[in-house]
Amino acid sequence: MAITQGLLITAIGMGLVFLMIVALWGIMAGMVAIFTPKDKLDAVEEVSEELAAVEAEPEPLTRNPQLELAAAAAVAYALAAQALTPNQSVSQSTSWNPSTKAYQPFRQHKGW
Repeated sequence: MAITQGLLITAIGMGLVFLMIVALWGIMAGMVAIFTPKDKLDAVEEVSEELAAVEAEPEPLTRNPQLELAAAAAVAYALAAQALTPNQSVSQSTSWNPSTKAYQPFRQHKGW
């Protein structure tokens, strides 16, 4: 009996919260529609149409040898750095909170 009553109260409370969120959203949308000048709405529609036209026509990709060399160098560096350092799990302690090192002896496994 107490559980069903608690669930009912919880459902009513959550329902009212979401109902008020939707109501506030509607009020804000209505205020924007009322107080936004028509000139501005027309300008926004024109800009959105221009953006849609620009997005529909992607620019052709051009090759840049300097960018290709930079990408190759970055990949080579990452592979070399990975080969030099052994695979280590994420440290249990962090540098911003040295007090976590006090708990290290009490940890039995890495998942905690």
